[in-house]
Amino acid sequence: MKTRLVALVIASYFGGVAPAFAQLSAPNASGVAAGHIHINATDVDAQVKFWTAAGGKIVQREKITMVQFPGIYVLLRKQANSGGTAGSSVNHFGLSVREFDASVAKWKAAV
Repeated sequence: MKTRLVALVIASYFGGVAPAFAQLSAPNASGVAAGHIHINATDVDAQVKFWTAAGGKIVQREKITMVQFPGIYVLLRKQANSGGTAGSSVNHFGLSVREFDASVAKWKAAV
């Protein structure tokens, strides 16, 4: 009986251990790596339209709406604006696009 209990404890301990898949991407040439960005939005539907027009793919995880891009997720949450981003650790981020004017026109049409 005691041997079975010890075996059960060991099996449950090692059976519950799994590798973590939340690792960041390797840093780019500038030394930057990011896994996700959180956006608080009063209109999540408008954000979904914008980010999908920018080339993202919607991934729904229970209550969280995520937009998937290569190497990063944009997480959208319905929440009122609580202030500006000046003084925060990340006060803006950008996207690199091939044709700027065409991209801006596409984004404006989507929102």
